[in-house]
Amino acid sequence: MDDIAPLVADASAAAIESAKDKCGAENLRVAWFTNDGSDYGASIPRAPYIAAGFTQTHEQYLRGLGHTGPFAGNDFQGNNREEGAKSINDLARMYDWRPGVCRAIFYVSDERFGDYGRTHQQQMQAVNAAVAECLTAGVKVFAHYEDGGEHSGTRLAENTEAYETLCNSTSGRAEIGGSASQALYEGLLGEAICEACITDAGCAVVDWPDIKPCIDIRWGQSDCDGIESDDHEVLCLSICNCYENVTFSDVKIGYLWLTDENGEAPPALPDGTPSGRIYPLGPICFGDIGPCVDGEPTCVHREAIVVLRGVKPGKYNVSVGGLCFDIKRSVFVEKTTFEMIVCAS
Repeated sequence: MDDIAPLVADASAAAIESAKDKCGAENLRVAWFTNDGSDYGASIPRAPYIAAGFTQTHEQYLRGLGHTGPFAGNDFQGNNREEGAKSINDLARMYDWRPGVCRAIFYVSDERFGDYGRTHQQQMQAVNAAVAECLTAGVKVFAHYEDGGEHSGTRLAENTEAYETLCNSTSGRAEIGGSASQALYEGLLGEAICEACITDAGCAVVDWPDIKPCIDIRWGQSDCDGIESDDHEVLCLSICNCYENVTFSDVKIGYLWLTDENGEAPPALPDGTPSGRIYPLGPICFGDIGPCVDGEPTCVHREAIVVLRGVKPGKYNVSVGGLCFDIKRSVFVEKTTFEMIVCAS
């Protein structure tokens, strides 16, 4: 991939100039990152990347903003290879996006889109979690899966599904196969710039108030029954509608995350499995949640389980990510009058 970084950098300048003429793009802000692996700091950009402007990993940048995690890409310990979907997840959640602007991520790789070295099911879990975060943040994803002829059969089909799912689900586009070229990247970057925000002439954008459901997590704990380092604990997840005149529709949680006080996932056991995690990881569907009834919030509940296997005693956090929902509001317009002129016959 060392030869691709200069192509992307060279193509970006041409794509930006072309986008100004094609769609009137202006006030663009562009940042280039390499993909940090699951072991932070193990994938520092090499010389060809630095020369092309890729001077830091995505996690280095986010940590520089003051974020301490949890970083999705750090969930899989012991393998510093590419975790593309999880890196996109991190950027969608924590990048310092400017308010009110169009947002897009352009990703290039010749590897799996998520959980390198694991199963396709785990890859798709990472992809679905990234989709949820991108939809929440209003980010479109464009990508080139440059397989280089090394992948075929089932592996190629699985990776293609992952790339197309993440890109298509966020209204972006995935280019599958083919060799890297400046012409290809000029086209893809141009799409990412111009299609990141498409509005029709004469239409207005609604300035929505900050409306979101209330989330609560509870579990059974008392002086004589606490959570232990080897334990199975049931969590009750509640999402409530605290409004009288709106309905939250198709409510989903993208993922549940268990981290220590430093925002890191519990360390792996000697056999490589996590010492602590939550099942299911996500997504978790809550359906439609109607408005308050008789002054009381309407709530929908789901259960998850925390499995601890020799985890180190201490304080841990359960994070809820990728909350996604539609808002329905009923409006009654009493009367609209139009003047009609009748001429003599």
